[in-house]
Amino acid sequence: PHLAGYRQVHGYVSLLVCVFGSVANVLNIAVLTRREMSSPTNAILTGLAVADLLVMLEYIPFACHMYLPQRPKRERYSYGWALFVLLHAQVSQVCHTISIWLTVTLAVWRYIAVAYPQRNREWCGMQRTIAAIACGYIFCPLLCVPLYLAFEIEPKIAFLDVDGNDALPNSTTGYNMTLYVVDLSEMGKADNNLLMDVNFWVYSVVIKIIPCVARTVLSLRLICALLDTKRRREKLTSGSGSRKSTRLAEKERQTDRTTKMLLAVLLLFLLTEFPQGILGMLSV
Repeated sequence: PHLAGYRQVHGYVSLLVCVFGSVANVLNIAVLTRREMSSPTNAILTGLAVADLLVMLEYIPFACHMYLPQRPKRERYSYGWALFVLLHAQVSQVCHTISIWLTVTLAVWRYIAVAYPQRNREWCGMQRTIAAIACGYIFCPLLCVPLYLAFEIEPKIAFLDVDGNDALPNSTTGYNMTLYVVDLSEMGKADNNLLMDVNFWVYSVVIKIIPCVARTVLSLRLICALLDTKRRREKLTSGSGSRKSTRLAEKERQTDRTTKMLLAVLLLFLLTEFPQGILGMLSV
């Protein structure tokens, strides 16, 4: 009973989150793609917003199907819905992996902007930024190939009543019907579920743990770079009161604000992704 109650609450809450998140990401994309907002950092944030928008948009019909008022089994487990659930698992994982790739890219770009400002335009120009975003959208679907191969739609015979739900074994009005579910493929079951183990390692280590470690290191380096920038700014402002020094100090303060905001985004990602990676490894 508690699980059934949670499922219903989860359905409505997830719908609310997805609708709000979709609107927020559309607004982000609209603002960040304006000509005056053009910059490498904003380009990465736009790519991130697109990936997150895709995750939320495709989760809305999934939440309606899985968690909202239940329909008969014969409708919930039709071939069309089984195909949708399979595609949902694949698309959501691919888009989420793209988001992770882009957050790591964002951390690298921001660290270079703070630690090596004189090389920032050369190393992190718009052309290289577009290439990095494109690599994420091309490479991440390839990284998820084990997921595509590990699952398939499998037909199962069920004994249903006239309402389309499970019938009692001795029911005289029950009938057999083919239902379709997402299950391990033959390839996924082969060699003691070897492909599933590979899939879990790819998910836990390559997609979760390695990016989390990279983001942790980059976040710490960003914090050190911010502290170093603050010390340099204090020396600059105390040693000279010229307009040039004031303009430079204001520019550095703006850079600090942007970096702190992006650092908060990176830390939030870390708090949500790292536990998933650990749990995934423990389940192998």
